[in-house]
Amino acid sequence: MYYFKETEDYIEKYNITFDLEKLNELKKEIIDNCSEVEHKEINTPIEPENNPLKIRNLKKGKQVGTRTFANGQSIPLYTYDYDEYTYPYLVNLIDNLINGETNSLEEIFIPNKQKEKHYDLRLKNYKKRNINKKFNEYEKINYFDIQKKREKLNELDKLILDYEKMATIKPVGPYYEKVKELITLELVAKLPIEYLNKIINFYEDETIINKTKKKHK
Repeated sequence: MYYFKETEDYIEKYNITFDLEKLNELKKEIIDNCSEVEHKEINTPIEPENNPLKIRNLKKGKQVGTRTFANGQSIPLYTYDYDEYTYPYLVNLIDNLINGETNSLEEIFIPNKQKEKHYDLRLKNYKKRNINKKFNEYEKINYFDIQKKREKLNELDKLILDYEKMATIKPVGPYYEKVKELITLELVAKLPIEYLNKIINFYEDETIINKTKKKHK
């Protein structure tokens, strides 16, 4: 697998090697330690995919009804509850690299902070926008409306549980360094950009350049 890097004067060609087993183990560790975990409960006729990296602790509950289609056919609806893991962008970069998309190296070595959510800010916003909002809704319910207050308290308990799970999330930043340590780049060739530009100007046809590249690989 090769990676091409452009510097001021050269196009550099690197051979990429990495320990696939260790990289997959690190990916799982990142998902376990750095993912947002949200407990979900849904009513559906189709069992959610029990993907151990994204959906965990899947449980099937009782039948809660049926879904009827326009042709009159009906299928049963069941309750499913599970924990959904939303993992950081670094996991996607690792998958891309394993699949041969070498451009992902650029964001591994220089992390994209806009795509990688900041943990502290995420936690702060979760509390402000969700828990505080739900508590204000609870406060506005009539004191004698016990049923509505109980329902709102249950919703608040769930949000607090999610918040406590988020409080255990580790920042993903240090894992970028761990991924880098598993990747080896070996410079195998470099070509002056000036020379490359002369070749491009000589052919003036991208299809001919591509054919020439394939012929001389």
